[in-house]
Amino acid sequence: MTSSRHAPLLLLVLLGVAVLAVPARSQELLPPKVISRPFPQGVYCPLPLDLTFVANGATAVLRFSTTTVNYFDTNQNQAVWSQQLIDNVCVVSDAIYSANLGPLGSYSDQCYTPPNGALLTSVYKFQNAGTLPLEDTFTTDPATNGWDVAHGAYWDATTTAPNDPGTDVSFTPKGALGLGLLDPTFAETDSAYTTKTVTGLTSGVTYHLTGWWNVNQMQLNKISLTISVSGSNSTPIARRTWGMIKREYDK
Repeated sequence: MTSSRHAPLLLLVLLGVAVLAVPARSQELLPPKVISRPFPQGVYCPLPLDLTFVANGATAVLRFSTTTVNYFDTNQNQAVWSQQLIDNVCVVSDAIYSANLGPLGSYSDQCYTPPNGALLTSVYKFQNAGTLPLEDTFTTDPATNGWDVAHGAYWDATTTAPNDPGTDVSFTPKGALGLGLLDPTFAETDSAYTTKTVTGLTSGVTYHLTGWWNVNQMQLNKISLTISVSGSNSTPIARRTWGMIKREYDK
């Protein structure tokens, strides 16, 4: 039995043990480090992710969507149009993709460069890859090539990403797919998406979806872009979202 005169000492010892235990438990619960990466504002950059999927049939449906077309920019203190543009969208088998990777060119070597090193060190050179299930540089109206332009997507014939990734010297002919038309009311509830059915796939084969992206007006935590792939029978087989702070360029 513990005497009453030893009770204060015992209490101090127990408190000391509890205090010593807190740092160890706190260290175990430390969240992973968050790395912030800038958007390709005002310049085309390769999509900052490697989106792969395994085909479950001969076709797949691609879907590019944005949460909002417009947003209130707290730096400018006004509503702005994000003006998102997509170009050079390809679907390519893993074998061909791997055989046509190369270093970034002079135009793209400054893309996604955080303080601790470059996020991208290589780029897919689709111009050397031959015939692919999908290779669209949008030099013609995407509506004539099976892209959905009824939900905010449109053809912009005045701009383009490099047509020769890796060397980055060819910017003609022009053309890109816009995602979200200019809305004079700048309604922040406006969203936009486009879809495209890809044919000629082989079931069980791994494919890569690549592309380039440009956002002329951007503020972190305001715009996000989602790319999803559905296979035969509308089965979801791949999905990636990035742009908001918690998911920003999540690799």
